[in-house]
Amino acid sequence: MAIVILQHADETGVERLGRTLRDYGHRLRFIHLHHGESLPPDLDDVDAVISCGGPQSVADGQPDWLEDEAAYLRVAHEAE
Repeated sequence: MAIVILQHADETGVERLGRTLRDYGHRLRFIHLHHGESLPPDLDDVDAVISCGGPQSVADGQPDWLEDEAAYLRVAHEAE
């Protein structure tokens, strides 16, 4: 199973987290939402989801991908 890491900016800084998770035997799948990459269509083969922060601000308006990410996180939360 994989851990899906949702990134919102190139400077998120998940390298250390990624190394640590890999050291513990986890398989990682990085998704760069800010570059237009798609969310997985389902939670098959997903063990966990990590949503990273980013420089986005409510003053800048809502990114196109934010609603899809929120829906994906709700589904993941409901699936525990």
